[in-house]
Amino acid sequence: MLSLVTPTIWLLGTQHVVDRPDVAQCILGIDPRLSATGYAVIRRDGGSLLLIEAGVIRSRARDRLGARLKELSDGVREVIAAHPIDAMALTQLFSSNCSRTTSDLEP
Repeated sequence: MLSLVTPTIWLLGTQHVVDRPDVAQCILGIDPRLSATGYAVIRRDGGSLLLIEAGVIRSRARDRLGARLKELSDGVREVIAAHPIDAMALTQLFSSNCSRTTSDLEP
């Protein structure tokens, strides 16, 4: 999840992406999950943000782990190939000692 913190920094978890308002940028945001990885491509041009594409890449629960990861990887690669991506941001999975909360966040 991207949130505008200052005019020059976008905050994503603990990572900061330096914003270049003088340069048009195409940014890919990914919310990775084993069962369904969400993504969005946004374009920043000056002070404007435009949603270019958003979607979900799904893996089949009945497949083995390696096949599921490959399916998700292939889907992300297709999105990257379709857009001139300048930067990428990933959300971080929150984990805790509470097994119910953690299991709700996992596939």
